[in-house]
Amino acid sequence: MKKKVARVISILLILVLSCTVFSFAHSGRTDSNGGHRDNKNVSGLGYYHYHCGGHPAHLHPNGVCPYSGSSSQKKPVKKYTRISKPTLSLKAVNANYIKVSWSKRSKTVKYKLYRATSKYGSYKRIAVTSKTYYNDKSVKNKTGYYYKVKAIAKTSKCNSYYSTIKYGKISFNGKITLSKSTFNLNPDETAIVYVTASGTTDQITAYYDDDYLDIEWGEKDSSGRLPLYIYSFANADDAGTKTKITLKFRNHQRLYQKTLTIQLTNTAAADPAA
Repeated sequence: MKKKVARVISILLILVLSCTVFSFAHSGRTDSNGGHRDNKNVSGLGYYHYHCGGHPAHLHPNGVCPYSGSSSQKKPVKKYTRISKPTLSLKAVNANYIKVSWSKRSKTVKYKLYRATSKYGSYKRIAVTSKTYYNDKSVKNKTGYYYKVKAIAKTSKCNSYYSTIKYGKISFNGKITLSKSTFNLNPDETAIVYVTASGTTDQITAYYDDDYLDIEWGEKDSSGRLPLYIYSFANADDAGTKTKITLKFRNHQRLYQKTLTIQLTNTAAADPAA
């Protein structure tokens, strides 16, 4: 009976020692990565596992140690909030230029304004300003334009999206009619050209820059015509010289003009008056 008990105890000791060997069969020196090979898969984690930090055998999912608080936490992503896009509005001022205005947006450093001649065409930047408006005095008469603006922040990621596109144009209907637009003029001779304005109440201004002529406006006649008296200081040696007088509307000089061309001669003009 004693022999049987001793045999049972021996068997139990052998099993305990076997389990101990089994439990620690995968231990050993770790490599520079904090892990080692477990070719027999004693740990049940595969052919390679880690013991970094003195922790039990473990794997590194996605290359991150589950016991490393610093490496397992993702870096916070900085959030950028865009400036809300401005609201755009247009106004044709005195049929002379387009005033483009937009709503003010906080945290804006400047605004960039763009213009095109077709809604889905190529937009060109025409202004960079800290103001909330821009007077576009480069527009052509009766030509339509499309505008959009965006707010610019200190950080480009906070720039607003483009505003809603707006369309506008100016329509100036003023016109200048001349009784004649070109003629010959002899020395010491005076010619009269009748000038008529229509489509506007704007006044007409005459521009010239030479030493040959002297001009003077007369009183408007019953037909609404303005006589323009043109006197020549030229002499016979100046014959053949051409000179010009440019007529413009005072408040719409950029939009419309008419030109008188005068050739100085030394022969009698057929009819110096209109």
